[in-house]
Amino acid sequence: MRHPPPVAVTCSGGAPWRACQALLAALAAAALAAWAHGWLADGYPSAFFSLAAALAAGAFAWRLAVPRAVDLRWDGSSWSADGAGCRAEIVIDLGRWMLLRLDAPRRWLALDAREAGGRLHLLRAALYSPAATTPPSPPAAPAPLP
Repeated sequence: MRHPPPVAVTCSGGAPWRACQALLAALAAAALAAWAHGWLADGYPSAFFSLAAALAAGAFAWRLAVPRAVDLRWDGSSWSADGAGCRAEIVIDLGRWMLLRLDAPRRWLALDAREAGGRLHLLRAALYSPAATTPPSPPAAPAPLP
């Protein structure tokens, strides 16, 4: 079995990942505010309170979701993130954007094609290949002809 070649990528997800996190927080806050106001106001939720809660939660989440660059490496036999060993799994693959789940410690990592550049294909090959248990060995030399 051939092993994928070593590859290293520095990724943070950038603004799209940050916007996605802020949007999820805003939607959750809007739903909670609509439910709470509807429950307190005899079943009539207020769009104003929902919008205010969404804007506040979205702005707060945007400030908290500062992108932090992570150095993800495949050395031919194992994964590492910022020098610590881990296991990487693809959760979502949209072609130009991927969401990875890393364990040890468990965290999510968004990867944009602009960050990976030309290494995206190598990274995808390493992620989709079964992990090797031993480092790849060099190809065997051909037997001499008689």
